[in-house]
Amino acid sequence: MQSLATDVTAVLLAAGQARRFGSDKRRLPCPPHDSLMAAALAPLQAVCGRVIVVLRPGDAWGALQCRRLGVDVAWSFQHHLGQAASLAAVLPHLACSASPPQAMLVALADMGQVQANTLRQLVTAWRAAPDRLVLPHCQGRSGNPRIIPAPLWPLLTNATGDDGVRRALPWAQALLLPVHDAGVLQDVDTPQDAQQLLPPRATPPYPAH
Repeated sequence: MQSLATDVTAVLLAAGQARRFGSDKRRLPCPPHDSLMAAALAPLQAVCGRVIVVLRPGDAWGALQCRRLGVDVAWSFQHHLGQAASLAAVLPHLACSASPPQAMLVALADMGQVQANTLRQLVTAWRAAPDRLVLPHCQGRSGNPRIIPAPLWPLLTNATGDDGVRRALPWAQALLLPVHDAGVLQDVDTPQDAQQLLPPRATPPYPAH
């Protein structure tokens, strides 16, 4: 069994509104996991010693899942300002850690196909270049999750909007890590994505009548 990374904290962004999907896509079954969010969390928990999930205030289902799966919660009271504001909400939790991490591994709650070994490769690449952003590159495209080193966190403090992280950080200087994992590109934005990307249920969700 491989040891868990203590110098990198995993952050799962799960405070979005899922407007394009039309319902809470985090609850979609993703076998062998009972939900897409659980599938997104599994590789993070396999690699990092601490995992923090960013949720909207009042998200009872999300909070229950986090408690069940043994991960921490950061509440994003400005989630309506976009993904960047949700990411900023986790910064106080990182700063107040007994042993503050040196980087965060940022993942999305609608990406349930990422392999744990890919995350280990990202962590290894970051340790070799600890001041650089690190992101996976597959099939000619950049994907997620991504590693943001601690020296860059202050740039996120006032970032807003779904493109705020892109605008705030020096991605042109990022380390692109080639990976053989199409899961880094596969996010579930629409019901059509769910049909194409998620494994079918082994059994129906409730008895047929």
